[in-house]
Amino acid sequence: MVTNHGFTEIALGIGGTIAGIKIGGGIAEAPGSIGYGAIGGYLGLKLGQKYLGLNRLDGVRQHFLTASLSAISSWTYSGSLAQRCNSIPSDFFCSILSYGRPLIATATGVSLLYSIYISRKKPWIHRWVVNDKEVRIVHGKGHLRNQIIDTKTNIVQEGPLEFGELSIKKQIEYLKGCEVMVGADGSPFFSKPLLRNPHFDQEVSLLKDGNKLTWQIYDKKKRRAEQVSFNKIKFQPMNPSLSDVCNSLRLKNIEMDNRISEFKRKYKKREVPTEKCLSFLDEFHINGAEVVEKNEKKELRIKLLPDFDISFFDEKVIITKKTWSVTLICAKGCQSSDGDNHAEIIIEGIKKEGHFLKFAHLVRRDDPKDVYGRVKIQKGNPLNLNFSGRTQMWEVPERKVRKMLKAIKEDRLNPPKLKWNAGSVLSKKDEENCFTWARKKLEICGIHIEKKYLEWIVSVTSLYTPVEKYITF
Repeated sequence: MVTNHGFTEIALGIGGTIAGIKIGGGIAEAPGSIGYGAIGGYLGLKLGQKYLGLNRLDGVRQHFLTASLSAISSWTYSGSLAQRCNSIPSDFFCSILSYGRPLIATATGVSLLYSIYISRKKPWIHRWVVNDKEVRIVHGKGHLRNQIIDTKTNIVQEGPLEFGELSIKKQIEYLKGCEVMVGADGSPFFSKPLLRNPHFDQEVSLLKDGNKLTWQIYDKKKRRAEQVSFNKIKFQPMNPSLSDVCNSLRLKNIEMDNRISEFKRKYKKREVPTEKCLSFLDEFHINGAEVVEKNEKKELRIKLLPDFDISFFDEKVIITKKTWSVTLICAKGCQSSDGDNHAEIIIEGIKKEGHFLKFAHLVRRDDPKDVYGRVKIQKGNPLNLNFSGRTQMWEVPERKVRKMLKAIKEDRLNPPKLKWNAGSVLSKKDEENCFTWARKKLEICGIHIEKKYLEWIVSVTSLYTPVEKYITF
């Protein structure tokens, strides 16, 4: 597609070519002159629009800039004409050329500097393009004003902005962090997003205007936003292909889908309280927006993906932000003498970054003479964990797991004494081994593992993994 600016570049290229032929450049220079003129003007304009903000200039100024860039490009290509004039100085066109070149070069430089100056000196402080409305913040006489431009009709509506005692600088800082909603009467309302969820080509934000909640979908490529009401949400199932073979996942998807339907039905005719809304959304991941067809009309819908996952170790266990899982595994110890009876606490959960796995354990120090152990908390990869047995997966409230993790971190600063037969009749109360230490930490989560009959002699992790009987509460 050839734009109006494209015609400008081509016209200048042809003009330069005719001049070249008249001066004696010949037909051979025609393609090069046209090409250099068009490409130079077009690329220069596009780069200027992208990096210098020249798209803010009006049509006349953009044509002026494009013409200048095209002239420079064609002039660069036709440098051989100067050599022609050196050999025939009496040529009429060469006389014009000798005086014209400095003038054209000066005019070109001034036009470029002027265009960049105008583009950098914006007529507005900040702007938003939302639902066919362009909202601008501009300077007034000692205060800020807003301009609302209807991009379809070009009708401009203007009014003052009231911010009490805030300075102009503070007002600008505040507004730049806001999004804007335009009311039915055309008045703007500026709002800090309640939440913001960036994607590759979209950014979804939740805005609040009084008691009204609104979704905003910002298109990063088009640099414009669309806003829809809060109830324009749809359920996106988690791992739909896997749910056909995993019954717990299928049931969880059905549960979350019903929860969305019930929430929409409950607040169909009344505004959603902000606290209720944020609590509801905390169980979902905002997975962008998509266009759906309804009653032969296209509309945007926000995709809500349930924020849960299946445990790495048990498909029947569901992990959420509020419910994590804990298990105890019997793994290979850090030292060769440990054998395969090393106890490690495995923690699975969901944070903002996604599904995570951590393991915590008590190990020996490098110095064999050191009587104190070393407590480690590490990120884990389920594919790299090598263990011979585990307990059941306990589903534990996230707050209790965090309490346990806090106690584990405190033990890193004040580790217990390490003794292989800790918990036996021959050990002291302040001594622990990997299993007795782990069991005490699990008790913080409300998990109690019953003692075995051999424990008065030694605690062997493999005797408890797997275990059939648990007392949990």
